[in-house]
Amino acid sequence: MRLSVAMCTYFGKDYIRDQLLSIHRQTVPVDEIVICDDCSEDDTVEIIRKLTKQYDLPVRLFINEWNYGYKKNFEQAICRCTGDIIFLSDQDDTWIPTKVETIVNYFDRNRIRTLYLRTQPSSIFPVPNVIPKHCSMR
Repeated sequence: MRLSVAMCTYFGKDYIRDQLLSIHRQTVPVDEIVICDDCSEDDTVEIIRKLTKQYDLPVRLFINEWNYGYKKNFEQAICRCTGDIIFLSDQDDTWIPTKVETIVNYFDRNRIRTLYLRTQPSSIFPVPNVIPKHCSMR
């Protein structure tokens, strides 16, 4: 089972380090951390890049060309995830070390394999042809 984190950032330099390290310290590791930055003008992106390299984090970083706002930015991050389970993360969260393990165990015990997110592409991506290929829009 692939595990993804969908995270949005916006002027998050004061928080992003603690959250990324709390995800890194999970007892069950995630396969990817998809981060969509919504045009931060502080050091958020630089901190993400530094931590990704320093801790070999499975980060896929996307920097928006314009400000989507938090709803559309989260929709974008979710659509870029490839996991069977997608954890939503705010930049200022700090996860307990067993968060991912607890959710995965719940899915296993209840034989839940995949949840399907359905949304309209026009509500997420205002520009044609930028919808990720793996993001099903049926």
